[in-house]
Amino acid sequence: MDALRKNPDKIPGSTLYYCRLGKDGKLAPSGEPWCTICSKMTLDAGVSYFVLMKSEGYAAYATDEYNLLSFAYAG
Repeated sequence: MDALRKNPDKIPGSTLYYCRLGKDGKLAPSGEPWCTICSKMTLDAGVSYFVLMKSEGYAAYATDEYNLLSFAYAG
């Protein structure tokens, strides 16, 4: 949301990298695409790729694919 307010011209075609922090404050795997709000907002904003840090490495998804996977997971 901050990027949309401050740099809306830089969002289309960009890549969003998502990671989470564990209870110890260190990077932790994010798991499967599941947040339908995040997936829909990034798709609507024009972000091209959504990258997740997973236990087996990084996974890059086109935002339309990420959106479909998150809705299927939530479904």
